[in-house]
Amino acid sequence: TYGDTTDARVEGIAPPKDVYEDWGGLTVSMSSTSLGGFDRGFQQLIQYPYGCLEQQVSRLVPFIALREIAGQFGVPWPGPDKKKAAVDNELNAWLSTYLFGTPDASEQKAPEQKDPDLVIESTVKSILALQDGDGSFRYWPSSMCSDAWTSTYAALTLYRAQEVGFQVPAERL
Repeated sequence: TYGDTTDARVEGIAPPKDVYEDWGGLTVSMSSTSLGGFDRGFQQLIQYPYGCLEQQVSRLVPFIALREIAGQFGVPWPGPDKKKAAVDNELNAWLSTYLFGTPDASEQKAPEQKDPDLVIESTVKSILALQDGDGSFRYWPSSMCSDAWTSTYAALTLYRAQEVGFQVPAERL
């Protein structure tokens, strides 16, 4: 169930019959924004183990969007080249807590890179490593030829990463 209210909202939960009382559970979460509950999906996006061009680009798109909307939630983000340490630490602490849970949330395992900027930077570098001399992109490092559709997708996403302040050499676009 989801929705919004300016006064109050009442929801009912009817447990199923014939369940084991000592097995399973119920988790209820509430959020003051429409972003409530997306943390698990985002964690899956970060931890997805495959790395072809399309998968890497599709992983990068939400990170870029997250950076664009961070300011809407009162967390300023001037971009990786213009950051001051305090702003950087504040934003990354907020994102790490939101995406990966509080430090004492032992049931949640954060990926090795908690800093969203490092995830973006490493993904940009990995995508650029798949670019051929003619500007097109290969699906895998071992691919013999490039693909027009995913090359376009990669170029568009790299351009968006550059727009939000990440280093993408102009000649690579």
